[in-house]
Amino acid sequence: METLIHADIFFVIASVGVVIVIIAGSIASYYIVKILKNVRHITDTARNETDKLSEELGSFRKNVSENKFKIGAIFGLIYHLVKRYNK
Repeated sequence: METLIHADIFFVIASVGVVIVIIAGSIASYYIVKILKNVRHITDTARNETDKLSEELGSFRKNVSENKFKIGAIFGLIYHLVKRYNK
């Protein structure tokens, strides 16, 4: 009879422990998903900005290769880059 009481106590404690672990895992999963969404947003923003910078540098390279290079082109590029990244 005493062993039956010990078994019941064990199963109650084990059940409570499993429920606590499941709740903690659910909360942790929720925060992990939020973090991953933020990381995705950051990487998308970085990808878009590098694409824009690549296009601007491509047009600058094209102007230099076509011998339409002027000092104003450098200052214009710097001005646009600074203006964009100071927003």
